[in-house]
Amino acid sequence: ANVYAGIIFLILALFFSSPQVLSIIAVGVLGALLVFVGIEMCRHSFKTDSLVVTVVIGILALVSSMTLAFIAGMVLAYITGLIKKKSGPEIP
Repeated sequence: ANVYAGIIFLILALFFSSPQVLSIIAVGVLGALLVFVGIEMCRHSFKTDSLVVTVVIGILALVSSMTLAFIAGMVLAYITGLIKKKSGPEIP
């Protein structure tokens, strides 16, 4: 459902770039979509194998900005990938 909503919003933003067109979407609808996506992301965050990256992204997103959190998450994921590659395969 959130994919379809995102596609609709993207089409509206690209083809009807007037701010008045986007203002027809109620703020409550956008808030509900934000809550729904947040819940979905929270549920999937517990299933990850790199919990440190997830926690750092979440904290930075709350404290500073999403841009900084995204960049820091990419860098941290790259660094942890290099560390895992150097340390060899995990033994279960």
